[in-house]
Amino acid sequence: MKSAMRARLRATSARRPDPGLAAAPTRPPVDDPRALLEQRFGDNGIEWLVFASEAEARTWLAGFAADFDGAAVSEWVPASLAPPLPEMPPETAALGVSRARLAVAESGTLILDAREGRRTHLLPPVHLIWLAADDVVADLPTALARLGGALPSALGLHSGPSRSADIGGVLVQGVHGPGRVLVVMLPSISPISALG
Repeated sequence: MKSAMRARLRATSARRPDPGLAAAPTRPPVDDPRALLEQRFGDNGIEWLVFASEAEARTWLAGFAADFDGAAVSEWVPASLAPPLPEMPPETAALGVSRARLAVAESGTLILDAREGRRTHLLPPVHLIWLAADDVVADLPTALARLGGALPSALGLHSGPSRSADIGGVLVQGVHGPGRVLVVMLPSISPISALG
């Protein structure tokens, strides 16, 4: 009796059509991810600077940092790219400095790693993010594939300054995160794996 029931179940299953998986949506190719990223950053309210060398970036950083008393700096930021300021905890620092794992051109999104310290990403009112040119990808599926299986407990997907609207629809920047976000891109930065 059990074998007859199993045979009927197998026969029924065999007649059912395979639902298959939906094909992944096709995306138009991104011819120039960096140009698209720059456009999206502008749309999202992110300030964008590109320097040809680390020396140029350090010169800019010295002038930029003069407006701050101290900074919360991620340990993933190479010492050569840390602002010449006293180190402060993120809760009291006016400037947070971190390093993007990747940037997604399609949406203008920065992928930040929680192991770097989310408080540095979220608490200071100004957030400076270093980005290597090779870390710009066209879309999120490409970014996730590039990150591979060694993901942290959380990734922050940041697409601009914090924006919140109350029930009346009044938009306010900087309430639940930095009100100003700057991204500085360099041709290369020490690999994160080399920084610990």
